[in-house]
Amino acid sequence: MGRVFRIWHGEWKKNVQEQWYFVPKHDDFGFTMYMDSPESFPVIDATVREWYLLPPDTPVLLTYGMPNWMLLPSGPATPRRIATTEDLVSLLSEMPPLSDITLLCTFGAKRVAEFHFLCRSDFTIGASTYVVGEGQDEATRARYESKYF
Repeated sequence: MGRVFRIWHGEWKKNVQEQWYFVPKHDDFGFTMYMDSPESFPVIDATVREWYLLPPDTPVLLTYGMPNWMLLPSGPATPRRIATTEDLVSLLSEMPPLSDITLLCTFGAKRVAEFHFLCRSDFTIGASTYVVGEGQDEATRARYESKYF
């Protein structure tokens, strides 16, 4: 069974209450794609790269944020990262079969690094790996901040 995906480009941010929100790019109208067999993450990744004319070495982050009406009363949760076919299959298994799925796209080393930093998760950009969680030391943090902020 086929699925419809809506892709938006923008950035994830956190407000002062530590709640996530997505800021779409004001000049991006997104795009819609239909897949006959939606169990393939590489197809979505390749389509995003083609649509936005991204070279293969540009970091791309695809996420799914639950709509606000589905999060009440607990409030916004951390956006869900879609990085593998298994992540995509897991997301699809939780969604009603006829619903469109909106994926939120962030790309570029700085924006992807900022997302992972706000999530407090370790990440790799190019050949550099950054430890943001509990194991991060001051030197690593200073190197990260000097490079991306």
